[in-house]
Amino acid sequence: MSGEFLVNEYGVGSVIDEEDLRAATEALRDSESLSWGPRVPMFERAFANYCGAKHAVAVTSCTAALEIATRILKIRSGDEIVGTPQTFRATYVPVNAAGAAINFADIEAETLDIDPGTIEGKITPKTKAIYVMHYGGNPVDMDPIIEIAEKHGLAIVEDAAHALGTVYKGRKVGSIGDLTCFSLQSLKNMTTLGEGGFLTTNRDDYADMARTLRTYGIIGERKPRMEKRIGKYLAPDPRISDHSDGSWDYDWVRIDGWGIHARMNEVQAAVGLNQLKKLDRMNEMRAKVAEWYNEGLSKIPGIRLWKIREKSRCSWHLYPCFIDQRRIRVNMFDLIHYLELEKKIRIIPRYFPVHLTDYMRYYGHKYGECPVCERVWFEEQLNLPINPRMPYSEVEAVIEAVNEGLEKMRKTP
Repeated sequence: MSGEFLVNEYGVGSVIDEEDLRAATEALRDSESLSWGPRVPMFERAFANYCGAKHAVAVTSCTAALEIATRILKIRSGDEIVGTPQTFRATYVPVNAAGAAINFADIEAETLDIDPGTIEGKITPKTKAIYVMHYGGNPVDMDPIIEIAEKHGLAIVEDAAHALGTVYKGRKVGSIGDLTCFSLQSLKNMTTLGEGGFLTTNRDDYADMARTLRTYGIIGERKPRMEKRIGKYLAPDPRISDHSDGSWDYDWVRIDGWGIHARMNEVQAAVGLNQLKKLDRMNEMRAKVAEWYNEGLSKIPGIRLWKIREKSRCSWHLYPCFIDQRRIRVNMFDLIHYLELEKKIRIIPRYFPVHLTDYMRYYGHKYGECPVCERVWFEEQLNLPINPRMPYSEVEAVIEAVNEGLEKMRKTP
């Protein structure tokens, strides 16, 4: 790749081909409306079928899906959720915005996913949901979390931004929890023109609320009006569109949530339909890159490989590995510094422990809450570039650079 780095992060995480360009062009040329049309519903049906979910609701981003999920569950000020510290801050933006509190469970050192054994101790009478994140596409151990959720009457929200195509014990991510949120942003395993997302669910009521909330809708309870009159004015012919949105016909009894504008457009859906058809192949290409990494890195003393959950399939959105501090004492950030400045290998650590960010510290979170996550992040975790278009020569260059860096640091007093 060109630029400052010999091996850089790829700005597009999928393969864009002539079929994608043709799909976008046809949608632009043929659509009567770019906002409303047949392609978004077609994409939703295809996406639901791919995930094995009953419903899929197309939105503008994973964050929008998480916002809608939070509103569906009526998470508000005074409520609490339990979540993982190893995620991007967007996972909790809707929770913070709602005024709810987050109790952080810890992670598994080998998978980087939330550790089910640390969840129950974080549950209080105020807890309404468990938020999990399938880090890098490695599936969370969902079975024990489902048991905990059922025991305490909690919902499960899955941040599956990394996990499109991930399989947990024979079940696709997107068909397991109450509400699952996907990202189709540029870096992800497939994309809808750089931005996009999905919310999947098996519950009819959640799907109805999601479709309402993504287009300025309101959820709650309303009652029919006996008289179709406002003041001295009678309701017009119902065939006339006057943007009244039921104002002649209903009165609200209770409002539980307000909607946002998060509707995917027809061109995005057209490209998404084509991207979805080749997603498994693109994920296989990522898995091949991961195989090359595993083969080379496993030969380097002091490197520990990422553990993929048994009976599962990883989407390999990210490729993390670890410095085994039991075998070699190396400062992880010194190694990153060497790889970037000396070897021109772009390294983007993902993610800084979210409970230690400045805004979470504002809410009272502090160092020591999640000792496993903190130790792994500050001492061990190394994220290497991965992309379906990445050639073996780049993987080889990264492996050689890691080996040379560790050798150099071993010899440094």
